[in-house]
Amino acid sequence: MSDINATEKPSEIDLLELLKLILDKRKKIIIVNIIVLFFGLFVAIFSPIQWKSSGVFIPQSSDGINPSNLGGLASLAGINLSMGGSSSEIPPALYSKIASSVDFRLDLLDVVITVPEKGDLTYADYYENVYRRSLLEAIKYYSTDFIKSTLRELVVGKGKDVVETEHGFIQLNKTQFEHLKRISDQLSVNWDKQEQVVGISFTMPAALMSAQMTNHAKNLLQEQIIDFRISKAKEQLTFVTNQFQEKKIEFEKVQTKLAEFKDKNKDISSSFVENRLRVLESEYDFASNIYIELGKQLEQAKIQVKQNTPVFSEVQAVNVPYERTAPRRSTIVILSAILGLILGVAYVIVMALIGNVRSSLRDSVRTNTQINEISE
Repeated sequence: MSDINATEKPSEIDLLELLKLILDKRKKIIIVNIIVLFFGLFVAIFSPIQWKSSGVFIPQSSDGINPSNLGGLASLAGINLSMGGSSSEIPPALYSKIASSVDFRLDLLDVVITVPEKGDLTYADYYENVYRRSLLEAIKYYSTDFIKSTLRELVVGKGKDVVETEHGFIQLNKTQFEHLKRISDQLSVNWDKQEQVVGISFTMPAALMSAQMTNHAKNLLQEQIIDFRISKAKEQLTFVTNQFQEKKIEFEKVQTKLAEFKDKNKDISSSFVENRLRVLESEYDFASNIYIELGKQLEQAKIQVKQNTPVFSEVQAVNVPYERTAPRRSTIVILSAILGLILGVAYVIVMALIGNVRSSLRDSVRTNTQINEISE
């Protein structure tokens, strides 16, 4: 029992000494806490106000039909009308890659939003002519972003408006680059694999603007997915339509040719006329059958486009947010107070440990000196 008490006593003494140290140095702890709290208040007051609107939808698609290949007459006419039921489809996990592409973000620059007290402006016009940076944003911009962009201009040179170079690449200027970088931070597209839903959100300085940008981004994303999904079916539809128009002209020519021959030779009876008539009727039947089959195939191609068009079901419609997303001023202040208390106590303990180490070093040096003096 005595051994146990002996081992517990030092820990009790350490805790008591620690509490005594904290009480003795409470002024320093309070000063550190006040400094951290001041910075917390600064961040809470001067952080930009942000509103986030979001929406959730389920990507659904119909299985394409498999129209049978036209053999026989179409093959003899040199037309390949094979239409597979498979179609290109983008996995929902890649939706965020579409949203982060340069083309997608450039399209968002032209979205018209309703700016309070200013009316309708495009996204680019709002940030170039109306928006004013908060104090924290200005500090960050002129301390890091501005320097980086200036150095980039000195090294690379000033870019022009969005253009395609002779090599087919897109070139951006400084302002457009900043717009696209901001959109990357504001726009979020997430695929929930467990729930099988896609979430999209957009953050803006005003509630209505955030809802408008979220809705436009959602519609644009769905349009691009649809275009990619039905691209092959639309190409097939274009091909069949062109073939149908060509064969329609050929059929009408044969039809007119047959009618004119019958009119000219209706009162003439000869083997030559009968033989020529059978040839023209055979050509007419052949052209007619191809024309009819192509008409059927044209309708099948139209159905294929509709079948391949994905349908998006909304789980949560985009709406105007009721509460702002940031800054959470009360949370920032509370966390700053807690952090300040922790840092204050840590500062006092560290300084005490440093003082003990210094004292131990001085004592050891003094002891070594005395030993040296005695030995001499």
